Amino acid sequence: MLDIRIDPNSPVPMYHQIYDQLREAILRGVLQPGERLPTEQELSQQCGVSRMTVRAALTQLTQEGLVERRQGRGTFVAQPKAALRHISLFFVHFTQLIEIMGRQSRTQVVEQSFISAPKEIAQALQLPPGEEVLHILRLWYTEDHPMALEHCYYPRGRVAPLLPPGGLDNMDLVQRLDQNLRVRRIGSEDMLELSIAGPEESSLLNIPQGIPVIKYSRITFDEQIQPFEFVRILVRGDRFRAKVRRMRDAQYPIAQIASHVEGTMV
Repeated sequence: MLDIRIDPNSPVPMYHQIYDQLREAILRGVLQPGERLPTEQELSQQCGVSRMTVRAALTQLTQEGLVERRQGRGTFVAQPKAALRHISLFFVHFTQLIEIMGRQSRTQVVEQSFISAPKEIAQALQLPPGEEVLHILRLWYTEDHPMALEHCYYPRGRVAPLLPPGGLDNMDLVQRLDQNLRVRRIGSEDMLELSIAGPEESSLLNIPQGIPVIKYSRITFDEQIQPFEFVRILVRGDRFRAKVRRMRDAQYPIAQIASHVEGTMV
């Protein structure tokens, strides 16, 4: 049986701790496609939580397409998503796209604090498990409508010297860090995929659970090819549509191709 451990003193909800560990086991191949997961009852007894808590974790995995629930048979690891490789796309930041569309945007800082890095974030930033990272969660608005969530993660050792004397309170730190770290950016690894709104997205974006969201992730590397920033943006899919025209010559800066990016808010 999987060794899933719950920390009752963690600020991370218990269902999300179960979700994180099951997701990690699936992505690392500990659980193979087609393999049956432990039952709700088994996971409930192992973790010392209610079946409702376990069900919430399995529902999140199902919504992301990582598992599938078969009536009367149980929950099974889904086949992996198909991936397109060796292609080059122009990805622009959410704010750049909003500006291109002529819309006004603003942000609200929901949370900024040092946390123990979840496994996925620690791996992305090549940090030891449990290493502290700065986590900044912002809510993006366009014309007073919540449109996107942005999670930013930075290794504590890389950003602590750049923080203001006042610390983390009452400031939007992303712009300050972006200005200080810009010269170190030499490349990134980007991923774009479709997902489904879970409890957090539903609450902060004011949307029903289960509607499509666009998930964009980026790992940024410095001149030593070391990752120092992980950003994940989730854009609500019910009010956003974009069309990107690709240029054959990839040497043009974004300022020269901006006119070829179109989008609409519905």
